[in-house]
Amino acid sequence: MMGPALKETPWTFADFPVGETMAEVEIALTPEKAALWASISGAETPAAGAPAPRALMVAAMMETYIRALQPRPPGNVHAGQTLSFHGPAPAVGATLTARFACRAKEEKKGRFWITLGVEMFEGTRPALSGEILSIWAA
Repeated sequence: MMGPALKETPWTFADFPVGETMAEVEIALTPEKAALWASISGAETPAAGAPAPRALMVAAMMETYIRALQPRPPGNVHAGQTLSFHGPAPAVGATLTARFACRAKEEKKGRFWITLGVEMFEGTRPALSGEILSIWAA
């Protein structure tokens, strides 16, 4: 597995290689994470082995996104995301691997727009895919 893309200095717009996979990060959908998610959302806590709620998978995707590219410059803006879920939901207790690739980058009106593709797998089975659109600060 590739691991997170860690640098000594913050990631800049110039550092993003369009078309390349940049990082892979694992995350466990632990019963503790499920309980924390339930306490925040007001939903019932899913039992270990039960299908993970989609919102928990989105939270896991965002956590891996934050961990994948470090350090970041202050001032980035999360401008949007698109997601698709694939097949049955992984169970609470499963470990997922998130893979991030730079799909596009563009400077528009003095702002640095970056589109990252994300794919999450349980083993080799796709669980979630989509894109994260960010306005990068530097």
